[in-house]
Amino acid sequence: MINAGDAIPAPWVAAPVVTVDEAALRDPAKVVERLHQAWAEREAVVVELGVDPVRFRTPEVIGVEPWRLSPETEPFGDRLHFPEAFVGRGDMSRGGLLLRSVRSATELTYIQLSGATRRGARPARLEPIR
Repeated sequence: MINAGDAIPAPWVAAPVVTVDEAALRDPAKVVERLHQAWAEREAVVVELGVDPVRFRTPEVIGVEPWRLSPETEPFGDRLHFPEAFVGRGDMSRGGLLLRSVRSATELTYIQLSGATRRGARPARLEPIR
């Protein structure tokens, strides 16, 4: 990762450059896709940061003593997502859902952990796979 306008270090000079600037932040789909592709293919890329990185470092603050927090406290809830269909299901049932999702090549619907209902009524049993 380099700042916009900085020289690319010699070992990375042949690597493709992916620029993250204001335009990319307004419509991040192309940059996210390109970075994901590079990650999936284990391709080295140089990320050129055209914005002040301080804006990404805003810490999350929980202003309560740790011993006063409930076991349900999730400090990363705004960044974590989980399949909505998992609510009310046990481990084996969640595994069954994942297996069915993969077999049918359909993605489960993911929801943000923060504020989500994580425990609910047990859904109907899954039909056996034949």
